[in-house]
Amino acid sequence: MNVENVIHHPEVIATLAPWHFAQWQDLYPDDSCESFAAELRQSLSDQAVPSTWVLLDERGVWGSASVIEQDMTTNQDLGPWLASVYVHSDLRGQRLGQQLVKTVMEESAKAGLDQLYLFTPGQEYFYQTLGWTVLKKERYQGQDVTIMTVSL
Repeated sequence: MNVENVIHHPEVIATLAPWHFAQWQDLYPDDSCESFAAELRQSLSDQAVPSTWVLLDERGVWGSASVIEQDMTTNQDLGPWLASVYVHSDLRGQRLGQQLVKTVMEESAKAGLDQLYLFTPGQEYFYQTLGWTVLKKERYQGQDVTIMTVSL
């Protein structure tokens, strides 16, 4: 399994956008599948922010993670954000999420970023094992979420 920048595989956006929409539409109630695709298309540049990294093998795409300027309507003073960390349900539990997040962290550091933020409605332990720390907890879009940060 490889992790590569989406600029080398723009065709996978058509697969990723519906997955992302199904996974997170409750956190982004004003968004559509097309707006998820549009956000992914913004990563089709050589910039560190926004960027999207995809998990691939010879069969196709299996996951993604993005670095974006802003991920919440609250906490506008924080950023950039690790967002849309997704591994297809058929491959979960194989440490591919760790591989994906570690790669994004390494690539972000190489690009000169020194810190990232994220929010999660329940995966704090997963991110803590990768060096992330809890910044605060809040209620967001009707869910309890934890905002976390990592120094790169």
